[in-house]
Amino acid sequence: VVAARDAELAETQATLVAREDEIANAVTQVHALKDMLAARERELAEAALQLDALRAIVASREEEIAAALEQLQALRALVSAREADLANAAVHIQGLQDILAARDAEIAASSHAHEVGQKHEHQVAELTRQLRAAQDIVGAQQQALAQSRAQWQLQADELQALRAQGPWEAVVRKVKGKTNAP
Repeated sequence: VVAARDAELAETQATLVAREDEIANAVTQVHALKDMLAARERELAEAALQLDALRAIVASREEEIAAALEQLQALRALVSAREADLANAAVHIQGLQDILAARDAEIAASSHAHEVGQKHEHQVAELTRQLRAAQDIVGAQQQALAQSRAQWQLQADELQALRAQGPWEAVVRKVKGKTNAP
């Protein structure tokens, strides 16, 4: 009977030792899981900071794009105004050319060539001066229109570049690289 009791006691003691080992392993696993959880929480906090930074970048890009769109609209309006000025100047030049042609016809048809000729020559000289001044104005307006169109194209190119520079992918890759997030 004593031997049987000793055997039972030894078996119970072995079971207790095995249980203690299992408990120690479980405690070690719990500590490891706590460490992993703390590391994951740090990674998530860093990812949240990066996400906030990304949101700020996106908001800044949206403001830049809105400002570029406003500038583009202003340039379009300026180009339209320049084109209208050129159209008006062309009409004015045509009117001056018609007057000049009429004066030339009057000089050719006049019977008192000398008196009328001098009078008309002064008028023709004045009209010619006005015509040259108008042509200079048109030239300057054409140059301003070309500059406005170039500026408009530059703004359109910058806007396209801003749209193409979306910062999302770079930041997402950075966050994935640091957190091993899926």
